[in-house]
Amino acid sequence: MKAKIMFIMLLVGIILINGCAQQKGEDVQELPSQEESKIGRPEQAGIFLKELGKQCRYEIDLLFEAHESTRDKLLATCDNADRTLCIDEIGNRMDKEGAILLDLCSSLNKELLDKGQYTDVDLTDLYEELSNELSTTAQEGRLRIISKITLEPRPTYEVTSVIDGDTIEINTSERVRLIGINAPEEGEKCYEESKEYLENFLSDKEITLERDMEDKDQYDRLLRYVFADGHNVNYGMVYLGFAHKYEFGSNTKYSSWFEEAENEAKQNEGCLWKLEEVNYIQDKCIYITNLHFNAAGDDNYNLNDEYVTFGNKCSYSIDMGGWTIKDETASHIYTILAFTFQSGATFTLYTGSGTNTNSALYWGRTSGDYAAIWNNGGDTLFLRDSGGNLVLSQSYSGY
Repeated sequence: MKAKIMFIMLLVGIILINGCAQQKGEDVQELPSQEESKIGRPEQAGIFLKELGKQCRYEIDLLFEAHESTRDKLLATCDNADRTLCIDEIGNRMDKEGAILLDLCSSLNKELLDKGQYTDVDLTDLYEELSNELSTTAQEGRLRIISKITLEPRPTYEVTSVIDGDTIEINTSERVRLIGINAPEEGEKCYEESKEYLENFLSDKEITLERDMEDKDQYDRLLRYVFADGHNVNYGMVYLGFAHKYEFGSNTKYSSWFEEAENEAKQNEGCLWKLEEVNYIQDKCIYITNLHFNAAGDDNYNLNDEYVTFGNKCSYSIDMGGWTIKDETASHIYTILAFTFQSGATFTLYTGSGTNTNSALYWGRTSGDYAAIWNNGGDTLFLRDSGGNLVLSQSYSGY
């Protein structure tokens, strides 16, 4: 019994060592046969087990090398619309083949342990058999890793109606919300231009749809990236200034693209970013002194510790009646009813409730779930005048 326990402990210890084993191809210990060596069977099995572990590590390394060396080549065979599917497929292949090898190594180790302990099989022959099985499986896995990706083409749809600059209806009678962007609502600046552009661009075109992490929103609309003529329509709407970038939860595949597109739209003064010939816009004298987005405790229940303070360094007072302050969402809009912003003054807009004064305005939100306005994870503030002209915008990344 004592010998049996020592045998098991020895082999378990060798399995642990395998994780740090050298790769195959380095100095490999000569594998002794039982007849040629005076060492005992447990010691001989331990040597074979260690070598099998080296081979497992070596084959897994080769698998990763095949994955890394062919990844860009495989991506180059995909068109833009299928690029994300290609990335997913390449990653899935690596995960699958890696799991196959790890499972096989585990089962081969177990087989060597069991047969080495409980049978009289020749360990040299057994090792060679298991080693060949591992080599064959690993080679087949590498071939699957580097093989050309063939994806089923995405189904195409027809656009039957454009609701606004970020929502369409397709021939399945489903509504599709373009994710990653937020276009103006009816009555807001650039609403008509945004809707008209999308109608014209999608007219008589077949489109394909690409989903991200979430399938639908609370209004049962499909959350999708829309492609037409090889173009990412969502991206184009932001690039041309017909929509703002806007992250929908965990749907962030193209977030960096949309950020770049919005920067281009600002530089090119796309519709939403057009600088009008208005003195306070040209003078750039309205500014933000503090955007306190992270209230103490739960933001939704400490609303007046969430606020934004504006300053006026213009040489003149400004009638701000009808001006709006909003974040990236469509529903969070505060309209200033009547307020004169004096030259050299500041005022603070609090999210909660209170009595308006010359230096303090209150959004009027009531404590509760989702009551807070400014996202702790990042958001953008937009200040527009009564004509819908963008006076200023400020983004923050949060924490």
